[in-house]
Amino acid sequence: MKNEKLITNLETGILFEDNGEFLRWNDSFKDIEKHCEEVEVKSDRVVYHLGEHKILNGLTCHLSSMRWKDISENSPFSSIDYFLGFDSIAIDNVKLISKHLKQELGEPSKEESWDEDEMLKEWKYEKVHIILSTWERFAIHGNMNIGLIEDKNNEAFNV
Repeated sequence: MKNEKLITNLETGILFEDNGEFLRWNDSFKDIEKHCEEVEVKSDRVVYHLGEHKILNGLTCHLSSMRWKDISENSPFSSIDYFLGFDSIAIDNVKLISKHLKQELGEPSKEESWDEDEMLKEWKYEKVHIILSTWERFAIHGNMNIGLIEDKNNEAFNV
């Protein structure tokens, strides 16, 4: 059964249930810095470590967001990520999170599996989507991405 209130909130931003902070999509990266534990500058990107928070009705995640260095810090924030780990840990996390999301949001809009270790599950709404994915590159990697469907900062997640 779909939690319509949760979906409505997601269309606007992401709520940290543990502290009541609400990050609005399209706030600037500069604006979200005050919510970060650390801002890590790398050679080609800036990673905003938002820390561990409860989101989506009780799901505990260690969240981050990223912008490419050639994009201004005044550009809009439009997605967050939760790295799900490697190999069997990534697969187990996808299963646990998928079960939680199905309870809160219903069945995914899209489900694909290329083999037992590589998959994609997407919950897609009018403006926002949640993507759970695993892929192999020297090891199985897992990720959850939540954000605006039109993510100008990271077109790679637009499915």
